[in-house]
Amino acid sequence: MTTCTVIAISLAGCGDNITAMVLAVETEHFRVYREIGAPPGCDALGVELEGFYSSFAKYLDVQGPAKKVTYKEYQHLALAFDACHNLTGSCYYPDSNTIISPIVSNSHEIAHVLETQVGGPRSGPFFFSEGVASMLGGGSATNRPDRRVDASLAVEDLVDSAASEDAVTSKYDRGVVYAAAAGCVRYLIDNFGKDGFMDFYGALDGLSRVADIKRRFLAMYGHEFDWVVQDWRICKPPR
Repeated sequence: MTTCTVIAISLAGCGDNITAMVLAVETEHFRVYREIGAPPGCDALGVELEGFYSSFAKYLDVQGPAKKVTYKEYQHLALAFDACHNLTGSCYYPDSNTIISPIVSNSHEIAHVLETQVGGPRSGPFFFSEGVASMLGGGSATNRPDRRVDASLAVEDLVDSAASEDAVTSKYDRGVVYAAAAGCVRYLIDNFGKDGFMDFYGALDGLSRVADIKRRFLAMYGHEFDWVVQDWRICKPPR
């Protein structure tokens, strides 16, 4: 059962300016805040949020964070961008367990809440983190049905966290990189099994350099990562 209240507060932190918001919906795992003047929350929103949360937790076989997710829903996109350091319109901050979004129920960011629980407490590489979240919660309008992009996208290099973060800020549309990451993760799961991929992803906690990630992949799968990517590029689309 969700609760819908109207408690005026000022929320700051996670990079955002102080913005007057109200607690609109509270559920088992979420506290949803909206700007003053936005439509009130309702039980249907709580049911949808909890549905995404439980589905992703079950698929990933993880328990969520101990404290509830603070979900800041902005009517004004500029405020959401500001809260995400002007890098994107929606984001997830694991340290404070906070989602910033202009979307009522952002399944991609909810997926981040759960995928960060795979493995140890440290973050996994950017490429695989966004790949898991995009595969589960959707990426962007640039996704192709086959979850792949032009072969010119250097996926072999983008597993390096610095390279992938640079790619989405200066070289490629963010959605193009996310779509490729989702497709790559889906291919690995289809060919090496979900449990096998989750073991690999969990073992990447704290790793960010391409050489270390590829070395871990070779040790766990017995295949060169670059060869697997080449196979993915020419394989039949997943059904």
